[in-house]
Amino acid sequence: MNPDQVPVGTERRRECYLLKETIPAPTASLALEGAIFCEKTFAVAAAITCGASIVKGGYARVTDLADLEHTQVVYNLESLPSIEFAATPAETIDTAELVSRVMDSYWCRSNPDHPIAFMHFCLRNYAQLVRAIKSHGLLIMIRKGRRRCYVVAGGDEEANRRILAANKFTPDEIETIITTIP
Repeated sequence: MNPDQVPVGTERRRECYLLKETIPAPTASLALEGAIFCEKTFAVAAAITCGASIVKGGYARVTDLADLEHTQVVYNLESLPSIEFAATPAETIDTAELVSRVMDSYWCRSNPDHPIAFMHFCLRNYAQLVRAIKSHGLLIMIRKGRRRCYVVAGGDEEANRRILAANKFTPDEIETIITTIP
């Protein structure tokens, strides 16, 4: 069957690629810095440059309340069926020309298959990821038996209390957790 022909009444399942990295993060600032500089973030910037996208809600920084010394960075990308890199003719340029081309958005858009354009767009995508990472709050994962729930560190305390109550935490447990969350 042609993949573009989906039988009536069925949904096409999106293929996703999950990237996770656990980083030592004894403080909130180190958790943020670790997320910004981890190899997975660099790889995601490159994948976005090649046409991939992060699925909606497909990024999180998560710390388990039981292990605040580590943070997990998680990205969920839509998989691309194939990525083709066009060959570019070899050329020799000097540093001034390299810098000029990297900074010239018009040149990069006009030469999308050139390695300099790839570097330009990859760096821009990385900068956008850094802004997104900084704007997203750290999620704290709290376990109760086999159940898990997530609250935002430094987030709305009442919203966090409602989340915990909805997950069957007792008022005493909620109070203890709320005072423990960084």
